Amino acid sequence: MRSRDAVLEGGLIVAGFVVLFFFLPHALVGDDRQRFKDIEQLLHHGTLSDSKYSLVMPLFSVPVLALGKVVESPAWWAARFNVIVVAAGVAVACWLLRGRADPRLVRLILLVLLSASFLTDRLRDYNAEVMTATFVAVASSAWPPDGAWWLAGRRS
Repeated sequence: MRSRDAVLEGGLIVAGFVVLFFFLPHALVGDDRQRFKDIEQLLHHGTLSDSKYSLVMPLFSVPVLALGKVVESPAWWAARFNVIVVAAGVAVACWLLRGRADPRLVRLILLVLLSASFLTDRLRDYNAEVMTATFVAVASSAWPPDGAWWLAGRRS
Protein backbone atom coordinates (compact mmCIF):
# COMPACT_ATOMS: atom_id res chain seq x y z
CA MET A 1 0.00 0.00 0.00
CA ARG A 2 2.79 2.41 0.97
CA SER A 3 4.61 1.91 -2.34
CA ARG A 4 1.39 2.52 -4.28
CA ASP A 5 0.85 5.76 -2.35
CA ALA A 6 4.42 6.85 -3.09
CA VAL A 7 3.93 6.24 -6.81
CA LEU A 8 0.61 8.10 -6.80
CA GLU A 9 2.00 11.07 -4.84
CA GLY A 10 5.15 11.21 -6.96
CA GLY A 11 3.03 11.04 -10.11
CA LEU A 12 0.85 13.90 -8.88
CA ILE A 13 3.94 16.02 -8.21
CA VAL A 14 5.32 15.37 -11.70
CA ALA A 15 1.89 15.98 -13.24
CA GLY A 16 1.64 19.21 -11.26
CA PHE A 17 4.90 20.47 -12.73
CA VAL A 18 3.78 19.48 -16.23
CA VAL A 19 0.52 21.41 -15.76
CA LEU A 20 2.38 24.39 -14.31
CA PHE A 21 4.85 24.42 -17.21
CA PHE A 22 2.57 23.78 -20.18
CA PHE A 23 -0.95 24.81 -19.16
CA LEU A 24 -0.65 27.64 -16.65
CA PRO A 25 -0.93 31.01 -18.43
CA HIS A 26 2.55 32.56 -18.46
CA ALA A 27 3.54 36.12 -19.37
CA LEU A 28 6.19 38.76 -18.90
CA VAL A 29 4.43 41.42 -16.85
CA GLY A 30 5.51 44.50 -14.94
CA ASP A 31 9.21 44.49 -14.06
CA ASP A 32 9.59 41.10 -15.78
CA ARG A 33 9.65 42.89 -19.12
CA GLN A 34 12.47 45.14 -17.94
CA ARG A 35 14.51 42.21 -16.60
CA PHE A 36 14.04 40.37 -19.87
CA LYS A 37 14.95 43.46 -21.90
CA ASP A 38 18.07 43.97 -19.74
CA ILE A 39 19.35 40.42 -20.22
CA GLU A 40 18.58 40.49 -23.94
CA GLN A 41 20.50 43.76 -24.25
CA LEU A 42 23.47 42.23 -22.43
CA LEU A 43 23.41 39.05 -24.50
CA HIS A 44 22.87 40.60 -27.93
CA HIS A 45 24.60 43.97 -27.62
CA GLY A 46 27.10 43.40 -24.80
CA THR A 47 25.96 46.44 -22.87
CA LEU A 48 24.49 46.84 -19.43
CA SER A 49 21.36 48.89 -18.99
CA ASP A 50 20.90 51.48 -16.27
CA SER A 51 17.93 49.53 -14.91
CA LYS A 52 17.29 49.40 -11.19
CA TYR A 53 16.77 45.62 -11.33
CA SER A 54 19.45 43.09 -10.53
CA LEU A 55 20.78 40.86 -13.30
CA VAL A 56 21.54 37.93 -10.99
CA MET A 57 18.36 35.95 -11.72
CA PRO A 58 18.37 36.80 -15.46
CA LEU A 59 22.00 35.63 -15.68
CA PHE A 60 21.00 32.28 -14.19
CA SER A 61 18.30 32.04 -16.86
CA VAL A 62 20.67 32.45 -19.83
CA PRO A 63 20.94 28.70 -20.62
CA VAL A 64 17.15 28.40 -20.55
CA LEU A 65 16.71 31.51 -22.70
CA ALA A 66 19.11 29.97 -25.23
CA LEU A 67 16.54 27.19 -25.78
CA GLY A 68 14.34 29.93 -27.22
CA LYS A 69 16.57 30.02 -30.28
CA VAL A 70 15.54 26.41 -30.99
CA VAL A 71 12.06 25.97 -29.51
CA GLU A 72 9.44 28.73 -29.13
CA SER A 73 11.13 32.02 -28.16
CA PRO A 74 13.38 33.37 -25.40
CA ALA A 75 10.39 35.25 -23.94
CA TRP A 76 8.37 32.00 -23.83
CA TRP A 77 11.17 30.31 -21.87
CA ALA A 78 11.72 33.33 -19.62
CA ALA A 79 8.06 33.23 -18.58
CA ARG A 80 8.50 29.57 -17.58
CA PHE A 81 11.94 29.91 -15.97
CA ASN A 82 10.55 29.93 -12.42
CA VAL A 83 8.82 26.57 -12.94
CA ILE A 84 12.18 25.11 -13.96
CA VAL A 85 13.89 26.71 -10.94
CA VAL A 86 11.34 25.30 -8.49
CA ALA A 87 11.39 21.84 -10.12
CA ALA A 88 15.20 21.76 -9.88
CA GLY A 89 15.01 23.04 -6.29
CA VAL A 90 12.53 20.31 -5.39
CA ALA A 91 14.80 17.66 -6.89
CA VAL A 92 17.84 18.94 -4.98
CA ALA A 93 15.90 19.34 -1.71
CA CYS A 94 14.51 15.79 -2.00
CA TRP A 95 18.03 14.49 -2.59
CA LEU A 96 19.35 16.43 0.43
CA LEU A 97 16.51 15.20 2.65
CA ARG A 98 16.70 11.52 1.72
CA GLY A 99 17.31 9.48 4.83
CA ARG A 100 16.72 12.55 7.04
CA ALA A 101 13.02 13.23 6.58
CA ASP A 102 10.00 11.01 6.09
CA PRO A 103 9.63 10.73 2.28
CA ARG A 104 5.83 10.74 2.51
CA LEU A 105 5.85 13.96 4.51
CA VAL A 106 8.13 15.58 1.92
CA ARG A 107 5.82 14.48 -0.92
CA LEU A 108 2.73 15.75 0.90
CA ILE A 109 4.37 19.11 1.60
CA LEU A 110 5.27 19.38 -2.08
CA LEU A 111 1.72 18.57 -3.10
CA VAL A 112 0.38 21.31 -0.83
CA LEU A 113 2.93 23.80 -2.17
CA LEU A 114 2.03 22.95 -5.76
CA SER A 115 -1.72 22.87 -5.37
CA ALA A 116 -2.79 25.02 -2.46
CA SER A 117 -0.33 27.87 -2.00
CA PHE A 118 0.51 31.23 -3.50
CA LEU A 119 3.67 29.71 -4.98
CA THR A 120 1.93 28.64 -8.17
CA ASP A 121 0.86 32.21 -8.90
CA ARG A 122 4.50 33.34 -8.77
CA LEU A 123 5.47 30.65 -11.29
CA ARG A 124 3.61 32.45 -14.07
CA ASP A 125 6.22 35.11 -14.74
CA TYR A 126 9.93 36.08 -14.67
CA ASN A 127 10.30 37.55 -11.19
CA ALA A 128 13.44 37.09 -9.11
CA GLU A 129 11.73 36.30 -5.82
CA VAL A 130 11.01 32.67 -6.73
CA MET A 131 14.69 31.91 -7.33
CA THR A 132 15.64 33.55 -4.02
CA ALA A 133 12.98 31.60 -2.12
CA THR A 134 14.01 28.36 -3.83
CA PHE A 135 17.67 28.89 -2.87
CA VAL A 136 16.62 29.54 0.75
CA ALA A 137 14.45 26.40 0.79
CA VAL A 138 17.25 24.24 -0.65
CA ALA A 139 19.77 25.70 1.81
CA SER A 140 17.35 24.96 4.64
CA SER A 141 17.13 21.37 3.43
CA ALA A 142 20.91 21.11 3.65
CA TRP A 143 21.01 22.31 7.27
CA PRO A 144 22.54 19.61 9.47
CA PRO A 145 19.98 17.91 11.71
CA ASP A 146 22.07 18.46 14.84
CA GLY A 147 22.48 22.20 14.34
CA ALA A 148 25.32 24.36 13.18
CA TRP A 149 28.18 22.84 15.16
CA TRP A 150 30.29 22.80 12.01
CA LEU A 151 30.14 26.62 11.81
CA ALA A 152 32.00 26.93 15.08
CA GLY A 153 34.35 24.06 14.28
CA ARG A 154 33.26 22.02 17.27
CA ARG A 155 30.57 19.58 18.15
CA SER A 156 28.09 20.58 20.85
